[in-house]
Amino acid sequence: MSPQPLDYSKLTAASVLSALFVGALLYSTLILPHRLHRFLLGWIPDYGLNWVEAEAAIEALRPFGYLCFILFLLLIILGFLLRWFRLSALGSLALYLPTFSYFASTMFFLAGLCVLRVVWLPLMELIQAPWINRPQLFGELLDAADAVYLPYIPLRILLSLLSASPTPRHVDRFIFNLLISLGSATLFLGSQTWLYGRLIGRDLIDFWMYRYSRHPQYLGLLIWSYGLLIYDRFIFTPVKGGYYPAPSLPWLIMALTITASALMEEAEMRKKLGERYVKYQASTPFMLPLPRGVSNLIGFPSRILIGKERPETGRETLLILAFYTALIIGVSALIHPPH
Repeated sequence: MSPQPLDYSKLTAASVLSALFVGALLYSTLILPHRLHRFLLGWIPDYGLNWVEAEAAIEALRPFGYLCFILFLLLIILGFLLRWFRLSALGSLALYLPTFSYFASTMFFLAGLCVLRVVWLPLMELIQAPWINRPQLFGELLDAADAVYLPYIPLRILLSLLSASPTPRHVDRFIFNLLISLGSATLFLGSQTWLYGRLIGRDLIDFWMYRYSRHPQYLGLLIWSYGLLIYDRFIFTPVKGGYYPAPSLPWLIMALTITASALMEEAEMRKKLGERYVKYQASTPFMLPLPRGVSNLIGFPSRILIGKERPETGRETLLILAFYTALIIGVSALIHPPH
């Protein structure tokens, strides 16, 4: 139940801070990428077929790429080791940042906004090493988790059939905008509730948005990022070369890292609040408010692998997430076999 009496000054402060955060997120998603791309083209132009200049640019940017890649991985690892789980979520989001490069179309893969792909440069160079002799492997690695599109494709087909347009592209754009808006709204309401709860001194935030999801902020980030994934896979069309498959695997890594962070945060809350948090878990969905049958199906592997409904330790969490990773990548290999 909502805390009483309502403190309007603290609610206003929480609402303003949440609105600023969500406004910045929307701006960085819908407007900033295009403006930043035009600006960065003045610094990192599209070299086209001038491979000498292009290789010189890669050489200059390589240290930054490796440094960022290592730093983001360390954030993920340190977040779990130090039990600062939001740090892990931040590191996984940073690894997902190169997906914004799909807002730009260039022949040279680091030109303009595509310079974000420098974060993936260590992966590109590792799997394209001479002893591997499979230059297309990077593309296969990026889309190794294409099964994550399975929930979206039936919706896409249904809406395309119901619409009057001969192509589903407008449906993809509609769903993209819907997911970005829905994710942002979820983030706003979740952040507003969390900030207000903290400002009034609540140790267990179980009201407003937190009555429908135990992790609405994480849920908002996942919905928002899935919208970007839809854009990269179904909307982006390269004008001239330089195309890379949509990054389903980086999204899966980010989604699983965020899920692991949420699970470990809950383990901490159970230790801190005891039976109060256990009762809250029993009455409120983990992230999405799903029908009980669907929730039981999702939780079935957990009951088989660790004998309980939800993991309670880091080792159990790792085991469950490893199972889902293998499952999604395995299904992806069936629907999209490697070349």
